[in-house]
Amino acid sequence: MCVESRRSIILVVAATGLLWWAGQQTPHLAGSRSTTAGRSPETELTPLTASPLPPTVAFTTVVLAGFRGLAADLLWLRATALQDEGRYIELVQLADWITVLEPQFSEVWALQAWNMAYNVSVMFPGDKERWRWVQNGIRLLRDRGLHYNATAPLLYHELGWLFLHKIGTNVDPSAAYYKRQWAS
Repeated sequence: MCVESRRSIILVVAATGLLWWAGQQTPHLAGSRSTTAGRSPETELTPLTASPLPPTVAFTTVVLAGFRGLAADLLWLRATALQDEGRYIELVQLADWITVLEPQFSEVWALQAWNMAYNVSVMFPGDKERWRWVQNGIRLLRDRGLHYNATAPLLYHELGWLFLHKIGTNVDPSAAYYKRQWAS
């Protein structure tokens, strides 16, 4: 028997033994997940998020499993290319898909709100259309982004910046209209 054959047999036997041992651990692991009494905090199983997931996020998480991060990375690459090309409206849809794939990734919420309030809004000539996009950026951060990332300082900073820069100052040519709309 050659050395390669022996090595292959040893590896097959070792793999079989490890699979058997892993199978023996299943009842213990299942029991530790189903019981909560008597567990110390360091062995406590933590949920995916602090709040219940909407059906689309839960479905995407289950279907894509480990490939969810890869899909989000590919979408990020495409989003970066769209931003470089100035195609912001298409970027909004891609960023929405990324938020479904990675709801606790605060940077995507900040990027999408920024693009709505700054890049997309300035593409429209009228104050009313511009205000709609600024308001959508604010709502996105306040109502959706902070729901999944309540402890993310970046989102609070971005939300405060949107209020200050778009509504609180006169830097934007439509700021007076934004102030009247926010007051009403």
